Amino acid sequence: GKKVALLCGGGAIVGLMYLSMMLPKMVDPGEQLTLVARRVAAGPKSPEDAKEIKIAFNNAVENMLRRYGSGNSTALSAKLKASLPPSAFEVLVVDLPKGLKLVEIDTILQASDFMVMKGTNDTRVFPLPGFEVYDDARAVNDQAGPVLVLLGHTGGQLPHRPIVRTYALLPDSIEDDSKNMVPAFTGEGTAKFVKDTADLAIDLALPSVAQLEKISLTPPPSADKMMHLQLRWKESRYQPELSASPDLQSYLLLLARNLKYPEFWPASAAYLGAS
Repeated sequence: GKKVALLCGGGAIVGLMYLSMMLPKMVDPGEQLTLVARRVAAGPKSPEDAKEIKIAFNNAVENMLRRYGSGNSTALSAKLKASLPPSAFEVLVVDLPKGLKLVEIDTILQASDFMVMKGTNDTRVFPLPGFEVYDDARAVNDQAGPVLVLLGHTGGQLPHRPIVRTYALLPDSIEDDSKNMVPAFTGEGTAKFVKDTADLAIDLALPSVAQLEKISLTPPPSADKMMHLQLRWKESRYQPELSASPDLQSYLLLLARNLKYPEFWPASAAYLGAS
């Protein structure tokens, strides 16, 4: 009886040791990410399959970032690259202000972006839907609390459309407040921060603005015509200033656009008045 008990006890210990060795492999986020990445690289079989793979991929990346996101950016980038087929994926890990990290994973002309935050008790991960390719970032110590401004552009082939997102930084979370802080604009062109400030200088091709805003002009504006948009950080939001080439088409386009977005009247009043 004692021998049987000892054998059973020994077998149980061996079994527990085996499970303790195997369990990390069974739930290793790197291996999970590799499996899902292979499905992404193979391509979806249907629209429904594409949605399912996208959700699974984002979940796998988030699990990976929660496990390893608190480490330095170089080590995190190496771990992500080791789990993703290099022929189908590109990885970018950027140190942002306020101790944050941005992780961008490009695949097949599409980018997925995540923000990593060191929380009070753990590592927090936030997907950034609608933000595509990262360019630059600034932190604003606003009176209402710290704000992170992300500047990027659309993926795919040129030309690109600038993207501006603002995130209120909370102790254990972030809040996308772009709709309240960033005035509506669209068009193909470039955007950059003005020196070391959070202000933005945006140049947009006038024909693309007309096309995307569905504003018809006859004849259509020439390709070299530009709309200049200055976004200045003031009173907890971006305040716009608009100008364009000094010609009738540019004047009519801004006039039509202001009718669509009445909040831009003060921003372009000086230009329209002078024209």
